Amino acid sequence: MKNLIKVPFILSISFCLLFCVDGFYKKTLDILDRLPKDKIYLILITEYPGIKEITEVVGLEGKYGHIEVIWNNTVYGARPSTCKKLTFPEFIEKYHGFEYEIREITIPGNFNNALTFYENEVEGRSYDLYYRSCTSIINDMYESSSGEKIPIESINVEELYNNDNRVREFMEEKGFKIPTTDVWLPDQFKTFGAFINAGIFN
Repeated sequence: MKNLIKVPFILSISFCLLFCVDGFYKKTLDILDRLPKDKIYLILITEYPGIKEITEVVGLEGKYGHIEVIWNNTVYGARPSTCKKLTFPEFIEKYHGFEYEIREITIPGNFNNALTFYENEVEGRSYDLYYRSCTSIINDMYESSSGEKIPIESINVEELYNNDNRVREFMEEKGFKIPTTDVWLPDQFKTFGAFINAGIFN
């Protein structure tokens, strides 16, 4: 009798392992393809150790070194060395093996203006750590759509340089200049919008 009771219990546990954590085993393409259209997503990625090192130096966790925008089955990003849109298969191939986190966001105004900005000012142009980076173009797209800066406090690099010895030594060692524009890092977007999914590019 005890063995008979164990059988459905074992079956129920097996069912849960197979289906309750389905997202963990799903191929990345399946997950991306299932994202509802006409919604805006950010996808944070654990690539680019140099950016993660900068993030740690300024006092953040340093988990993510990159971020891109997803809209209607297309990925919009600024990445070394040339910025361009990617299809999902191209995107997955580029970041295969890295961890990611998807967040749904809302951008007020007319998002077509953000897409126009990307086409005119980002697509086909060279990546720049300060002035055409993965985070700066997200702010630019947000601002093009809404008329306002993204509601995430930017990092005051000059203030950090003047008051934090570790930051100053790091910037001098790497040859970084103090930027004349707002700066954001991918880790700052970890709480922006609503969490949708996370996994490893496969």
